[in-house]
Amino acid sequence: MKVYLDSSFLIAFLFEHEREDYDSIERIFSLIDRHKIEACVSLYNLSEIRQYVEQNSPAEIINELFRLAIFEIVCHPIAIIGYLKRNERERLYRQFKISDRSDALHVANAMKEKCDKIISFDTHFKEVESVIDSCTPDEFLDIEKKEGKLLNI
Repeated sequence: MKVYLDSSFLIAFLFEHEREDYDSIERIFSLIDRHKIEACVSLYNLSEIRQYVEQNSPAEIINELFRLAIFEIVCHPIAIIGYLKRNERERLYRQFKISDRSDALHVANAMKEKCDKIISFDTHFKEVESVIDSCTPDEFLDIEKKEGKLLNI
């Protein structure tokens, strides 16, 4: 099982520990750490995390907080994939339509990496389920548990 971790999921993991569904986020990271699932993020995610930090932090700590966020991500066995080439991006875009164009980059990256699912809190990804499944962390854990694919979650 290979998953693409959307920015909304990563931001919740990094900065929203008080969420009532944070336990599910931690359980997914536990699965990643134990190599039960393969996960990837892209440079597009990192840019969106930077934007989040800039919008929600005092100017004097932005660089340090962003650096710590990157460090937290790379401490886990998560592949960080690069930017798509223009022709590749255009080819993948022809296979789906999504109302939020910024999410199109994530869908295209997940498709290129042959991910099975996008884990996100963003509902726009439901628009592209003809090309790739999407789910919240809770939905992911429920589905995988029902299908018996992941043990000890």
